[in-house]
Amino acid sequence: DGAEVRYLVLPCAGGRQVVHGGSTVTAVSPGSPLGRSLLGKGIDDEVIARTPRGRTALVVVDLA
Repeated sequence: DGAEVRYLVLPCAGGRQVVHGGSTVTAVSPGSPLGRSLLGKGIDDEVIARTPRGRTALVVVDLA
């Protein structure tokens, strides 16, 4: 739907959310399906991730 979603891959605390700079950031662990999909990706890479809502297509727009 074009909405920007922010994820932070952390070794633990998957599922926790924090608000930073007016945006919600969701922590995902590298062992989770979404975390595994994001590992090694770069800017403009497309990611197909399994989420609780089913398969979701994501595009990496920034790395920090």
